[in-house]
Amino acid sequence: MSLKLTVFLFFPVLVALVFGFVFLGFNIGKGLFLLPVAIAFSFIFLALFLIQSMVITTFLEALSVIIIESAALTAPILLVGNFNYAVYVGFASLLLFLSWGYYSGQQELKNSVNINFFKIRKLVLRKAIIGMTLFSVLIYVSFLNLETLKVSKNAFDYFARPIEYSGRIFLPNFSADMTVGEFLTGLVKKDLAPEEKNQIVIDAAIKISEFTKFNIGLQHRLGDTIYQILNFQLRRLPTDKKTPVLMSIGAVLFLFVTGFGLLFNWIIGLIGYGLYQLLLTYGFVKITYQSKEIEVLKL
Repeated sequence: MSLKLTVFLFFPVLVALVFGFVFLGFNIGKGLFLLPVAIAFSFIFLALFLIQSMVITTFLEALSVIIIESAALTAPILLVGNFNYAVYVGFASLLLFLSWGYYSGQQELKNSVNINFFKIRKLVLRKAIIGMTLFSVLIYVSFLNLETLKVSKNAFDYFARPIEYSGRIFLPNFSADMTVGEFLTGLVKKDLAPEEKNQIVIDAAIKISEFTKFNIGLQHRLGDTIYQILNFQLRRLPTDKKTPVLMSIGAVLFLFVTGFGLLFNWIIGLIGYGLYQLLLTYGFVKITYQSKEIEVLKL
C-alpha cells in the first residue's frame, strides 16, 4: 500500500471511529444533541468515501479499505459488548452497499472520456447513503431493549415537531401544548351549540379511553397524553410481538431518513467536491491522460 493511500485511508477511518463513538453515546442515552453531531461526521465520512471511490482503481485495495472503514464504524458498538445480530447485519449491509457504490463509480470512470464528478457523485452516494442509513438504523434498533421497550421523551419531542407543523394544515391552532379537550373541540363542527360540543368531546374521550385502555384527561396536555399512550401500548405488548415492533420502527426510520436522500446526496456531494478540488490543487491527486484523450485520476 502506497504512502499516499495510507494517508488517505487514515482520515476516513478516524472519522468513522469518531462517528461510531458519538453514535454510541446517542444510543446509550448521553444526549439527543449527539445525533446531529453523528450525522455531520457521517456526511464527512461519505464525502471522503466518494473521493476514495474515484482515486483507488484496484478493486482488492478498495475492498480492503472498505472492510477497514466498516470495521472502524462498528468497533465502538462492539466495545460495549453489543453483540446483537442486528449489528452484524448492519455491518454486512454497509460493506455491501459501499462496495456497490465504489464499483458503480469505477464503471462510470472507465466508460467516460472526461471525469464528471457530479455524475459519479450520484452513482456512488445513492448506494453509500442507503448502506450508511441501514447500518445506523440497525445499530439503533440493536440498543432497544425488548423487555423495557420505551420511547424516550426527548426523542418523542424531537420527532413530534415536524408532525405538529403538518397538523396545522388541518387544524390551524394545532399544537402539542394544547389540552386534549381543546384538540377534540377543534375537531367538532363549529355550528353546534356549546352543550352539544361538550357532550361530543366527552363521548370521544370515553371511546378513546376504552379503545386504548388508558384514561384520557381532557385537561391534560395533548403531547404528554400521546406520549403516555404510546409507551403504555408498548408496555402492553406480549414479548413475542415486540420483535415485529422493533422491525417496524427500523423500517419507518429507514424510510424517514432515505426520504431526505436527495438533499443529503447534494450536501455530501458539495463537501466531497470541495475536498476533491483541494486535493487537485495541492497535487495529492492528479488528472492524467490515457491515450491522450481519456482523463484518469492518479494518487
